[in-house]
Amino acid sequence: MIRPFLALSVTALVAAGCAGAAPSAPPAGTASDQPKAGGTLTSAFRSDPFDWDPTTAGISIGNQHGWSTAHESLLSVKLGPDVDFNDTTLVPALAERWEISPDAKVYTFHLRKGAKFHDLAPVNGREVTSADVKWSYEYASRTGAHKDSKLGPAKFAQFFENLESIETPTPSTIVVKFGTSFSPFLSNAAEFSNPIMAKEVFDQDGSHKDKLIGAGPFYLDANASQKGSRWVFKKHPGYWDAPRPYLDEVRWLVLPDEATLAAAFTTKQVDVRPSGPESVAQAKAKYAGATVYDYVTPGGTMLYMNVRRAPLDDVRVRRALSLALDRDEFAKVMNDGKAGYAMAGAFTGYFTEAEMREVLKHDPEQAKKLLADAGYANGLNMEHFYPGNAFGEAYLNGMQVLQSQLKKVGINLTLRSFDLADYLSRTRGNTFDLTLRGLSTGIDVDSFLFGSFHPTSGRNYNGVNDARLTQLIEQQRQETDTAKRRELIRQASRHITDQALGLFAHGAVSYFAWQPYVKNFRPNAARSVAPFNATWLDK
Repeated sequence: MIRPFLALSVTALVAAGCAGAAPSAPPAGTASDQPKAGGTLTSAFRSDPFDWDPTTAGISIGNQHGWSTAHESLLSVKLGPDVDFNDTTLVPALAERWEISPDAKVYTFHLRKGAKFHDLAPVNGREVTSADVKWSYEYASRTGAHKDSKLGPAKFAQFFENLESIETPTPSTIVVKFGTSFSPFLSNAAEFSNPIMAKEVFDQDGSHKDKLIGAGPFYLDANASQKGSRWVFKKHPGYWDAPRPYLDEVRWLVLPDEATLAAAFTTKQVDVRPSGPESVAQAKAKYAGATVYDYVTPGGTMLYMNVRRAPLDDVRVRRALSLALDRDEFAKVMNDGKAGYAMAGAFTGYFTEAEMREVLKHDPEQAKKLLADAGYANGLNMEHFYPGNAFGEAYLNGMQVLQSQLKKVGINLTLRSFDLADYLSRTRGNTFDLTLRGLSTGIDVDSFLFGSFHPTSGRNYNGVNDARLTQLIEQQRQETDTAKRRELIRQASRHITDQALGLFAHGAVSYFAWQPYVKNFRPNAARSVAPFNATWLDK
């Protein structure tokens, strides 16, 4: 589905922002469907969070849980049981309304009065002001007071490309100005990885790595939490969207073993669980009585390739890899035959299935020829890094499918396991050949396109630096016309595919399962981890 900015012109977005002064009401229902306050909801991590600072940690599943539970951004997305997974319609959050200049250079936000941070030292429940937004955005972009700091580059500085200034004419008004038109920014203001943070935490600790204090619906109870076992979040009494959250507490259990997680869910010790190694059909049979909600992710499972060095600096080798991939087999093994194809650089909906099949060919003989032309007629050895069982059994199955497919064209893949932290470090520089990774994207497609393929992006793990692609990426960011921007994105994705600068092994199908007494919950592409602020328990 097309993302918000591509579905609306700048004028329409301005109108939407001016009209959006009040939070949306919960879905209508009978008296028995009305929210009940109280209770503890239990979900699960597969691995521990390790860093609460979104500007330095990058997106890792455990970290995401905390950010999206405890933090709040200026905007959010519409959530609820009637909202489709890929519908990321923007709604007010800390900002109750906004305006955008026609050239998309100036964004003005108006904060709601009375929104408060968590009542934890050193912030102590004070009100959120425009000064907090300015500080957070300068911290996230390494500009202003942080321009010459020794913090290192921010993981999501791409949210603020060509930022010119941030003004705070009143305690509740923020004016963000860019040197060039910047179409993705409204969506960027709704990213859970772009929250409004409290300066006091940084002043005390020098970062936000070890303290999770935000203005979101739940606060982290550090005393009740235990690394490797559980993370406990309590209701934030000062949350702006009262009477939400309805839950008194959200508990995240750390359950890396799938058998243990499945048993905990079956016995109702876990109320909401993420996707497991089984197919959606198997999950629905296995968890009879529970809701099993499956969805196609905006991107897919990416085959990260280090194009900085041989052999992957040769386009013939990269094209051979693409031709070796049997995406239909991946879909059959991993996705119940669904979502076999996805285009790098674009979200679901930018290309039809027929268009993708036309360019994403499976041709092992042609792959062998390209490898021979590149000097590897007798075969090619490469390494695939993976983080043990940190990504679950489904990931390991996919890795083995990849190994089998590449072997058929003469590419011998050695599988090397590392602990998660070491794996993440090794796959973020010129230190690896290949690795499969689920793709974490934001609300706007620019989060994928710029984030993965622009040479200045901190998340360009492939090391791509292609002049034509860079030009297209920058042009789409500055284009305010919906149709023209969409076409530029399609051109960029085609170029990525032609040069095999990024490959999807397959489009990804995932699911969430939850118990029948969990109400008003559904994952969303922009908040797929923990959108529990409006969830309640009927028990």
